[in-house]
Amino acid sequence: MRFRRTSLVLIVILSTMVPCAFAYHEEVGAEAQEVFAAAREVLRSYGLSREDSQNLFLESNWVMGRSERSRSLILFKIRKDYLRQTRFRIQLKRWPRFTEIEIRADYRFKRPDGAASAPWRKMKPKFQDYSQERDLFRKILAQVEFNRRTSQSSPQA
Repeated sequence: MRFRRTSLVLIVILSTMVPCAFAYHEEVGAEAQEVFAAAREVLRSYGLSREDSQNLFLESNWVMGRSERSRSLILFKIRKDYLRQTRFRIQLKRWPRFTEIEIRADYRFKRPDGAASAPWRKMKPKFQDYSQERDLFRKILAQVEFNRRTSQSSPQA
C-alpha cells in the first residue's frame, strides 16, 4: 500500500514536471482559428515578430524583464540579479475534437551591472521562467472566453 502511494505521488510529480521541462503544452476544446485569434491578441502586447496563419504559428519580439538567480553554498546562498529577454513561440495544431497549444519561450540573460556591449547568454531557465509560459496560456484561454462572450452579446444583424 505504501509503495502504491509513493509511486502515485511520483507519477503526479513527474507528469507535472515534463511539460515544464520543454514547453507548456495543452489541449483545449476550441476551434484552431478561435484560439489563433486570441493568441494573436495576447501577443500583440509583447509585439509580434512573425505570424503564420497557414501553419498556425506566432512569435513575439524579445521582451525585457528581470530575474533573480540563487545558488546554495554550504552555509549561505549567493543571489544575483540578471536582465532577462524572453521570446514566446506559440504553435497550434488542429485535431478533430480539440486544438493543441504548444508554448515555448527562449530566454537570454545578462548582468545589469555589466558592460552595455556584453553579449546576452543562454542559461538554464528556472521555475519562475517557465511559469511565464503557463501564465501566457492562461491569458490565451481568458482571451478566448472574452471573445466568445463579446461575440454572443453583440447584436446579430
